[in-house]
Formats: sequence, C-alpha cells, structure tokens
Amino acid sequence: MRPSLMYAVVAAALFTPSLARAQMPANGLAVEARLGGGVVLGGVGTVVAVPSLTVGGRLIDRLQLGVGFGIFRISSPGGGMGGTNQTTFTFAPTLSVDILKAKDNRAALYGKFALPMGAEITTTRNFFVLGYDVAIGARYCPHPNFAIGVEGGLTGVFVDPNGPNGSGITTVYGALVGTFYWGK
Repeated sequence: MRPSLMYAVVAAALFTPSLARAQMPANGLAVEARLGGGVVLGGVGTVVAVPSLTVGGRLIDRLQLGVGFGIFRISSPGGGMGGTNQTTFTFAPTLSVDILKAKDNRAALYGKFALPMGAEITTTRNFFVLGYDVAIGARYCPHPNFAIGVEGGLTGVFVDPNGPNGSGITTVYGALVGTFYWGK
C-alpha cells in the first residue's frame, strides 16, 4: 500500500466523527446562535427580528447556563415618521433545561428562560431596557460538536420601566437555533 494512500485513510478515520458519539455532551462549552422573527401581540402588522448569540456551558447533562447578547428590532409599516422603528441592544443571563431527552442523548425537548437587560439608543436620549424571554424548543445533535433546533415562545421588552416615558411590548416568536458544543 502506498504511504500517501495510507496517510489519507488514517486521516479520514481520525477526523470522521463516530456516529455512536453523536450526542450532546454532559459538560462543556455551549455557543448558541439564534435567528428568529415574530409578531407583536396586540400590534397591527408590526414585525420583530430577534437575532442573538449565547455563550455559556452545559452542566450535568441537562442544564445550559449562559449569557446572551442580542438585538431586538421592531419596525412597523410606514417606517420613518408614520411608523415605529426601535432597536434595542441587550445582554441576557439564560437558563435552558432539557425537559425530555432521547435515550441516546441526540435529541431533547427543552425549556428556556432569559432575563434581557440593556439599552435602547435614540437620537434624543438613551433608555434602560428590561425584559423576559420564555420559550420551548427541540434540538437534535447529528454530530458530537453541533446541534440544530427550533424554538418558539414569548419575549417582552420594557423600555424605561420606571420612567415617565415607559413602554413595553410582548412578542410571539419562532427561531432557528444552531449550537456548537465542546466537551464530553
């Protein structure tokens, strides 16, 4: 057997994941990218974009703790002077708990809770923002380091909650979630 062919076979065996290992790790780093969209409850035609990135860890085979960073963008038809445009930047302590898991640990139904805090930046004044995010989702892990999932839930953002110009909205949203894992 030629050495180059032998090296190629060994490299393929080393870098190809074992299907038996394709599962969520019990402990390790977890990085989630989420891209979603939703509709404001009680609103007329208002669409919300909800992208976020969460960095944290997976613990005791069921919990994921992390800090999320996100942008909450609201834009209603008309834009400009006749519509609503609002962009909010948040960071959010996040907890995800696997409610049901497959026996082989490749699939899970999970619940998520987050507490977004941050700022809405406007041309006249900056406002403190406080919110909530409650969701239920499902994830599937086809590779030891990657899972893909979907989630849906409610998210709310309250701008200047104790101030004279305080306002708040609640949104029903759905999202695609990609998770990178590093651990065992």
